[in-house]
Amino acid sequence: MKTHYTFNLRDFSKVICGMCMCTKKELTTADSTLRLWAHESVRIFGDRLINNEDRMWMLNCVRECTRAPFGQNFDSIFTHLDTDKNGKVETLDEFRGLLFGDIYTPFGIPDRPYEEIMDKLRLQKCADDALGNYNQMSDKPMPLVLFNFAIEHLLRIGRIIKQPGGHALLVGVGGSGRQSLTKLASKLADFDIFQIEIKKNYRMTEWREDIKELMR
Repeated sequence: MKTHYTFNLRDFSKVICGMCMCTKKELTTADSTLRLWAHESVRIFGDRLINNEDRMWMLNCVRECTRAPFGQNFDSIFTHLDTDKNGKVETLDEFRGLLFGDIYTPFGIPDRPYEEIMDKLRLQKCADDALGNYNQMSDKPMPLVLFNFAIEHLLRIGRIIKQPGGHALLVGVGGSGRQSLTKLASKLADFDIFQIEIKKNYRMTEWREDIKELMR
């Protein structure tokens, strides 16, 4: 069930690469840097976990690392995630609110700062605007409803494809929106989309040409 729970130094380097997506303009305090570290660690290690028990273990690990090596109070640093106002960030639903991305920047602007997302109303509006702009420019509009979980996946995909050699395997049932969110995230990053279509008479020579086009 957990054969993909295999981690090595490459995963550690991806955490560093993710942190390097931010500049000193976005990281104005030590607390914001710690939140970025926690976010990148959860994206690399936590997103592979398959059940809430393991995700809760990950949350406790982040809490402990915030306290021991960094000497900081976890609940104080992440106080904006405390939705039930009990002074603690102790549930997975609360910790899911830790988000970074460049979705605040509209289409077509090359300078897209990777910043912490705290204003959820603005996040929803920016995501809806991005989908509306995509549908206006595309000959295949996507009638999507961007609820919170879909927006979180949109940010995850956008983060991955912006990194050098970034790649991901999206696992889910058919019709769950994997392709649609990937297309929207690619458009936000100003990337062209190439998709191999398997046909009835698909030959090996066509496969080679498709791969060459993809590598270009």
